[in-house]
Amino acid sequence: MLRSTALSLLLLSAAATGANAQGLRGETDINAGLKATATAVELSDNCPGVNARLLRGINYLRQLEQMAKDRGYSQSEIDAYVDSRKDKKRLEAEARAELSAKGAVEGDRESYCKVARAEMAEGSAIGRLLR
Repeated sequence: MLRSTALSLLLLSAAATGANAQGLRGETDINAGLKATATAVELSDNCPGVNARLLRGINYLRQLEQMAKDRGYSQSEIDAYVDSRKDKKRLEAEARAELSAKGAVEGDRESYCKVARAEMAEGSAIGRLLR
C-alpha cells in the first residue's frame, strides 16, 4: 500500500513538472512553432526582398514559452531547452529540410524568395513571420 501510494505521488509529481516524458523535445506543437520561426529567419537571411517580422516573432516565441509554462515546465527547463546547441541544430536542420522540400536551393536566392512569397500568400505560420 505504501509503495503504491509513493508511486502515485511520484507519477503526479512527474505530471506536474513537464507533461511530456520526452520533455520539451516531445511537445510537437511548440517545436513546430520553433521550427516555423527558424524557417522564417532562414528565408529572410537568404532572400534580400523579405524581412523577418521581429516584433511578431518575439511575441510568437513568448506565446510558445507561455504554452510550455502552462504545461508545467519551469523557466529553467525552458531556458535549458532553448539554449541547447543540440536542439537548435536539430530544429535548424529540420527547417532547412522543409525549405528544400518546398523548393529552396542553397545558393539560389530566388528559390528562397519564391518559397517566402508562397508562405506569405498562404498565410502560414512561417508566412505570418515575414514581410
